[in-house]
Order: sequence, then C-alpha cells, then structure tokens
Amino acid sequence: MEFETGDILEPDLLVITDRDPHGKRVTEVPLLAVEVLSPSSRRRDVGDKLTAYRDAGVPSYWVIDPINPRLRAWRLEDGEYVEIADVSGDEEWTATEPFEVTVRPADLTR
Repeated sequence: MEFETGDILEPDLLVITDRDPHGKRVTEVPLLAVEVLSPSSRRRDVGDKLTAYRDAGVPSYWVIDPINPRLRAWRLEDGEYVEIADVSGDEEWTATEPFEVTVRPADLTR
C-alpha cells in the first residue's frame, strides 16, 4: 500500500471501507492497520511504521506480540497517535473504533 506521503507499507492486516472501488489495490487510507511482531520487525513496527501510519492519517494502529501475548493500540488525535490500550495475557480490551470488538491477547495465540 502506497500512501500520499510516499511510504510503501504492507501491514499484516488492514480494515478498509467497502467504498474502495479498486478491488485488491487499496486506494484510500485504511481505518485500521495491524502489525504482528516478529523478532526481525519489532523495532520497525513500533517505530518507523507507527510514524508512517500516523503521517498518512490512519486513524487506528495496533501492534500484536504473539510470543509474549500483548496488544498495543493507538488512535490518531490531532495528528498524533495516543496509546489507548496496552493489554497482555488474559487481560481484555474492547475497541470501539473502527468497530466494536473485544480482544484478549492470549486468545490470539491459541
């Protein structure tokens, strides 16, 4: 996915509206980008990618650690990401945007 900022990113999961008419090619800013950490991507996912998604105006960004089950979530507010969740193991968090969903990090690895 290429943003107007020139950044080209391939998130592990995207949530887009059904209004994007170009099929497999995403042409609008996604509602949510999710990255699943790996040892080789950890620094980039919570550094460069977080900054790129913020600069592109992605309203929600989540990072999931499958090795030590953890979810961190950010929401875009006034052009900056604000961390809205940091849950691990059996802790639950309910997102309200871009849709309502309850997540328990330990369930993501079972």
